[in-house]
Amino acid sequence: MNLLKRVLTFFICFASVSQSIAINDTIVNLFSKLNSSKPTEKAIILNQIAKHYQDFNFTKAVYYSEQAIENAKHVNDSTELANAYYNLGYIQLLKGDNSQANINLTKAYNLYTLIGNKIGIARSSDNLGSLFRYASSYEKSLKYHSVALSIFIEMNDATGIIGSKNNLGILYRNLNNYQKTLQYYHEALELAKKTDSKLLSTVYNSIGTYYWYKESYDSAI
Repeated sequence: MNLLKRVLTFFICFASVSQSIAINDTIVNLFSKLNSSKPTEKAIILNQIAKHYQDFNFTKAVYYSEQAIENAKHVNDSTELANAYYNLGYIQLLKGDNSQANINLTKAYNLYTLIGNKIGIARSSDNLGSLFRYASSYEKSLKYHSVALSIFIEMNDATGIIGSKNNLGILYRNLNNYQKTLQYYHEALELAKKTDSKLLSTVYNSIGTYYWYKESYDSAI
């Protein structure tokens, strides 16, 4: 048993180290590209670096998003400027800085609309829907989540459909419309299972939370 535990510990540690090396290798490559890039390419790479950091280092993610904004403005790149505003707004949303997130996601939404970037419109719209939900502005939240869902369906973006349906489920739970809550949750769940989506755990968590609110604790667990 002790030998088995040592073997398992070795493989867990090895996997963790391998993942860390892969992450570091990715960021090293991005910085290498940044150092040799043309001015018109820098905003793209800076946005990629910001996205790399957004899940575990907010300070760096914000810094490189702001650098991408400045560079995109300098070279008049509307697409990367919209992406940079989106990245910054999304990071601020994760941080709970909702006021600044609203400002930057709105800038991204307006730019995406101006240049006709439908996926950009949908992603920024879905996040704005979440912000309005947090502020209890449910009518605006429904509008933005619905816009996002219709575009994701049009573009056949499974991840977007799952995310926006999950968000609509949360919204209707807040509105005490439990029939629509479960409808959207289970539609999201079925698509997440079908596509082996990384959002599967998110949807399960939403459904569990719903049953917890309903005090159906066995189902919640």
